[in-house]
Amino acid sequence: MSFAKHAAAALFACSALVYGCGSLDVTQDTFEDDDIGKPKGPFAKEDTGSLFGAGGIFSSSDDSGGTGAQLPVNRHLWRATLDTLEFLPLTSTDPYGGVIVSDWGSSSQAPNERFKVTTYITSAVLKPQSLRVVVNKQSRTDAGDWVPAAVADDTARKLEDAILTRARQLRSAEAREEG
Repeated sequence: MSFAKHAAAALFACSALVYGCGSLDVTQDTFEDDDIGKPKGPFAKEDTGSLFGAGGIFSSSDDSGGTGAQLPVNRHLWRATLDTLEFLPLTSTDPYGGVIVSDWGSSSQAPNERFKVTTYITSAVLKPQSLRVVVNKQSRTDAGDWVPAAVADDTARKLEDAILTRARQLRSAEAREEG
């Protein structure tokens, strides 16, 4: 692994550690004898549910009616991006930074070209300006090597449109369920 990758991994680990330490509420009454085995503080929820469903990482309130941790990205855009890019293997997802990175993937219709997509969700608001998609393409040479290739100008825009359309569908479905 290169120095830059080691440094990035170390920075991420330190950030996660610092972020996690700031959210813990460890006080004297947290560990009373009559409460042993009962979840307290940030671990109070016994039913974790699904990742995206009730109590998941995108919930905006906890069972007590208080406000939980809100992610800085729009949950509909996040889910829509995962749905839209399901044909590509994912290498990295960061819901706190709003970044989804796919691995290289190709289709059976075009086995000599492959794509890698990086999506940035920059806001908690569902709007086109909250989403940016970067598409990379490679083509296979006659020798079997992968080399960078030009991506059609509208490819990223078409992916953004598909993600935004799916996000609006998810938001509408959620509104119908609540109403």
